[in-house]
Amino acid sequence: MQNKRQVKEGCNGTHDGNPKQSRQNQSLLQRPNRRLCRVTVFRCRINNAAYGSVRFAEAQWELMREKERARLDIGIQSAELSAECAGSDIVHLIATLTVRNIGASRAFIRRTSGTLTTKTPDEPLAEPENCSPLDLPDKFIDPNQPIVSVKVYLFPSDISAQAFADRLEQEDFSVHFFGFIEYETLGLLWRKEFGYDWKVVDRHSSLGAMLGLSDRYPNSPRSAKDRITYGHWMANEMKDKPEYPISSDPKQDQQPN
Repeated sequence: MQNKRQVKEGCNGTHDGNPKQSRQNQSLLQRPNRRLCRVTVFRCRINNAAYGSVRFAEAQWELMREKERARLDIGIQSAELSAECAGSDIVHLIATLTVRNIGASRAFIRRTSGTLTTKTPDEPLAEPENCSPLDLPDKFIDPNQPIVSVKVYLFPSDISAQAFADRLEQEDFSVHFFGFIEYETLGLLWRKEFGYDWKVVDRHSSLGAMLGLSDRYPNSPRSAKDRITYGHWMANEMKDKPEYPISSDPKQDQQPN
């Protein structure tokens, strides 16, 4: 009896009807090239290692930059508000901001703003973007340098010192000092916003005694100037914020959040 030669789908040749041989031929056709697989796996491992090295280098750079960057410490003397008067008229008020670099690198000052102002209880505070720049002596602040003092003035109009003191004690209006400083360090732009509210303090109060203010003014009657400047600054929770980065590109114009 003559054997019939069959051609099975998936084979690369004829066989004598052997299913096992057919499966082997089909497997050979579908099996990937082992050398190509090894090369592909090797390249993937190299790419993963390179990617991991880049990520590690970036993480190390960020750690180094955070450690070595500049850090501005901005504050205000808690019981300092000066007033200049001419007779019964108030000429101006003066608040002094203190700035120092407590970091390890130079801070390059980019944008600043600050204002000393008054407002009524129902009136919102202005945005610092609309205020005048601070009068810093230089465009940079180095670490381990003396504290930089920046004076900001308020020029009340059409009001006497007596009337100003009365309205301040009666809380018809209040005095506020706020603004911001943006600075560049190690390729990153940072922004520090500050804000303080002036609180008048009676010399007989426990807070006045604690602050040492009662020694400044004995039992003799206080002048209108004394009534204005007898108090302390308190941080404004809405304006005084921790510093935060606003751009990885110092040349890019950024607006505050």
